[in-house]
Amino acid sequence: MPTWSATMLKKYETCAYSVYLERVKKVPQEKNVASDRGSALHDIAECYVKSEWEAIADTSQPFIKDWEDKIYPKFRADFDHLRDRFAEGKVEVEGNWGFTVDWEPTGWMGKDVWARAKLDVLEWQDENCARVIDHKSGKKFGNEIPHAQQAMIYAIAAFMRYEQLEFVETDFWYLDHGLYSPQRYSRQQASQFLPRITQRATVLTSDTEFKPTPSKGNCMWCPFRANEACEWRVE
Repeated sequence: MPTWSATMLKKYETCAYSVYLERVKKVPQEKNVASDRGSALHDIAECYVKSEWEAIADTSQPFIKDWEDKIYPKFRADFDHLRDRFAEGKVEVEGNWGFTVDWEPTGWMGKDVWARAKLDVLEWQDENCARVIDHKSGKKFGNEIPHAQQAMIYAIAAFMRYEQLEFVETDFWYLDHGLYSPQRYSRQQASQFLPRITQRATVLTSDTEFKPTPSKGNCMWCPFRANEACEWRVE
């Protein structure tokens, strides 16, 4: 598998075989209501920040009231701030970043793309400092470690894409709970983690076996459990 992302790396390190089913065999996955809702909330938030409410996708329309009644009231000041900053040209939304194996910026679908990072929001605080925001529709508690690793990958990606950056703050917004998870990194700190992240990702992209690691915990939330696509599943 030639490319990876933070989400794919987490899946792979949970069970490599599930990544094989998804990305290599391309086995259809069961419809996931929670995933559909999460995608819709991201779309609605993006359109709000860009002041393009009319551009909300048809598939997201059923979730507008949910966003207006449950999400926006918790983050009113935050989303209004981002909308104002976007109008000033200080905010980028839904960034599709691609990187080569040497961490050089390239196109999302470039022939030499090796790593991909999809960021919900990048806010420039000054010339050398930026904030990366990720919207989470799931829970915070119990996900601290994987989310911290995801935040680190986003920080590294920002430093690799923008050489003028010296500091990056990552912040995960847990939309249903009104919670935040800010972390702050210097370029030097991120550079210390870069070799390990690269090593882990290289294991994924060079794997040819994709060995399964079935367990009750791993299989419980696997999208291939319901349609019985995985012969290794644990009931």
